Amino acid sequence: AVKVYKSLGFTRVVMGREASLKEIAEIKNAVPEMEIECFVHGAMCIAYAGRCLMSAYLNGRSAQEGFCSHTCRWDYDVLASLGENAKQIAESGNLVLREHKRPDEFFPVYEGENFTAVLSSKDLCMIDHLADLKNAGVDSLKIEGRMKSVYYVALITRAYRKAIDALEGKISQTEAEPFIEELYKVSHRPFATGFYYNKSDADVAVSGASDSPFELSAEFGNELSLQDENAILEKSALNKKIRNEKYNSLCPEAKAAADKRFAEHPDLNLPFAEKIAGFKMYNFESLNMITKSTELEIVSPDTVAQKILWGKDFVLVNPENGELYNWVCNGHPCVFYTKLKIQQGSLLRSKDPDYIEGKFRDSGR
Repeated sequence: AVKVYKSLGFTRVVMGREASLKEIAEIKNAVPEMEIECFVHGAMCIAYAGRCLMSAYLNGRSAQEGFCSHTCRWDYDVLASLGENAKQIAESGNLVLREHKRPDEFFPVYEGENFTAVLSSKDLCMIDHLADLKNAGVDSLKIEGRMKSVYYVALITRAYRKAIDALEGKISQTEAEPFIEELYKVSHRPFATGFYYNKSDADVAVSGASDSPFELSAEFGNELSLQDENAILEKSALNKKIRNEKYNSLCPEAKAAADKRFAEHPDLNLPFAEKIAGFKMYNFESLNMITKSTELEIVSPDTVAQKILWGKDFVLVNPENGELYNWVCNGHPCVFYTKLKIQQGSLLRSKDPDYIEGKFRDSGR
């Protein structure tokens, strides 16, 4: 098949996940000019690659079009008629699964010779086997990303980038290891090597999983030009002057009333940003609510995780009026004013207050 694609002018093939390293090496030896791309990390479908219709059947989101809703990982009840023993039930075809949010739909579960048809496979992870992939002739690595969060894709991609750099001698394994360890801090199920070495490991279904202690809080954009930064600071100074003039024009009774109101509602009288030596402004998009008490860390392509403190390392500025925020959430116009050098592609993460070690919250559908 690969020879046919080569004759048609194709230069790269993406291997099905059922291909073993031995088979990949044989293909590369037979058609060395063709680039080979392989899936190396992420959720594995319970079905034969490209043939699962479950997601499309249940909610119209076709896996073949890249919109799989991971129906195999939903919550199901196992139902059966009473009065039969376990083996008879399993072989009868009367055993069914019922998804929690679809009580009127049933999926038969059938046990046959040496198999039981149940759901939820392990996650694929080949980060410890990159040398074997390289030796087999793999040219490009593919990770799950289309239905994943920016945070997941960023940390997984960074981990593999550092692991590849270590394999190629650009950095040491010791330098790469902290980035690889971060891979285990995103939500995942038990890892396996899929079909690359043997089929028995890929055939195991699991019920356990690992949750993430962090959540993505914000994405950093580009550094603002000096002209744009000065424009925000000038706007801030002007609005501060206007506010002070209005306040000073009030009679003593009105000032007292204003002071009381501002004390009760501090967000109505936010301070204004001023020029701070050594600080730079960056575009900033908050994805979740961030307050002064939120535990924050910057993750970047070359920094595993850097803890930062609001007020010491940075402040958040409203670029429309120059005010300093006490908190932000998604939709608030915001720039990140900091003494830190923010690397392109950096993200801001926070400790998830609802995280409980050992407990998995399967919230993705």
